[in-house]
Amino acid sequence: MTAASTTQLELIKAEPIPLAKFTAVRTRSHGVRQAIYRYSDTQQARRHWESEPQFRKERKSVKPFIGIPDKPIEEWMSNMGHQPWPHFFTHPPQPDWKSHHLLEFEGEKCALYAASAGYAAISQPGFNRRPEAARQRYSDLRFKVAGVVYAIDAKDGHGVADDLRAAAEAVGLPWIGIDMGELFPDLPKGGSIDDVPDVAAAIELILEAARSAQPSAQPTCAEPVQLATPSDPPESPAQPSAQSELKQVGKGRDQFSLDLLLPPDVADAATVLTESLNFDPLSIAMPYLAGISSLVKLGTRVHPTPNFSTPPNLYLVVVAQTGSAKTDLYQAVVKGPAEGILEQQNQFYEGEKAAWKANKSDTKGPEPGCVISQIEDFTPARLDVQLQAHERAKRGVLLTTDEVAGIFRQAASDTKNGSGRGETQLLELWDGN
Repeated sequence: MTAASTTQLELIKAEPIPLAKFTAVRTRSHGVRQAIYRYSDTQQARRHWESEPQFRKERKSVKPFIGIPDKPIEEWMSNMGHQPWPHFFTHPPQPDWKSHHLLEFEGEKCALYAASAGYAAISQPGFNRRPEAARQRYSDLRFKVAGVVYAIDAKDGHGVADDLRAAAEAVGLPWIGIDMGELFPDLPKGGSIDDVPDVAAAIELILEAARSAQPSAQPTCAEPVQLATPSDPPESPAQPSAQSELKQVGKGRDQFSLDLLLPPDVADAATVLTESLNFDPLSIAMPYLAGISSLVKLGTRVHPTPNFSTPPNLYLVVVAQTGSAKTDLYQAVVKGPAEGILEQQNQFYEGEKAAWKANKSDTKGPEPGCVISQIEDFTPARLDVQLQAHERAKRGVLLTTDEVAGIFRQAASDTKNGSGRGETQLLELWDGN
């Protein structure tokens, strides 16, 4: 291993956010106040201070809440729900973040202190830092920033930091840990950026320390890594022909290249996005092609012979051993490239819906439906409504799931206990007409 040559590390700067006092969101319980940290439109964390007169102090706790934007916050439910929780961001991610490092702190309050000095920052939700959740967050972040500079809480933050370092390394995200106790010896146990007298000056010192740590924090192999080509296990002598037809699938994979399968600029981009993943070109190109298949307009047909045509439906299942980074591949070539498009489609739908609600005429027509290129979570009943909206707009759709077995279980369950459409709907989608 050799140290990579790197340009000078820079932190992501952003519009300063004034640091509000953590006081006045009162709850119905006497003596309790809250600070509210927004993770998404339907997820927020609340920091509570509860008075304990008998000890002459306040007890702090942080809890997750889920709800919907138009519901009063006091009616939101106190639980994490079933949706994954992202990082807490002080500022929305921007395209120019890719060349700079992002500050990360243990706790939303510390991230906001950094934001008050004009730096973008993030924090993990403290109630959900399980290794798999942290890996997914860092995987989502990997293509948005050059790396992370993590401020380790003074004297007692190394346990959390070690777990996060491992999670970042697992997905190939450059991660540099800065011990706040070493950098600022006067900090109390658990102290961080919220305990320093000058936040901006402290972040300059953190930046200097990160630059000093950068060469050893970003090792790279001296020789280029060769993508491994899937190979078949030795055939068992006891069953010489049991899988002879199936084994034909693996033959000839080494003849494919990304330049052969994709346009040159797309092939270059796919190479960059998957450089840390151990997949051959065919395994990279096929999920990408499935990901953009929803851009084909409804009504398009393929005519392999003069008297036969079929819709260009594409079905793909990626099968690989556990731990082979299938989810990372999905994020790199399917979900990641579509994020900007999906955001624009959601914004367009919200605008259409607002205009429809504002129109008081009798001829405004039915409420517009959301037309979006990729759908991850769906029920057969909800999907019927979604497909009608797509039919009106002549737009295709991509249905995705991290575990393919979930599609079949859901369909069977709906046929038995739901609308009864599950399995029939799946067969109709297969036909494509």
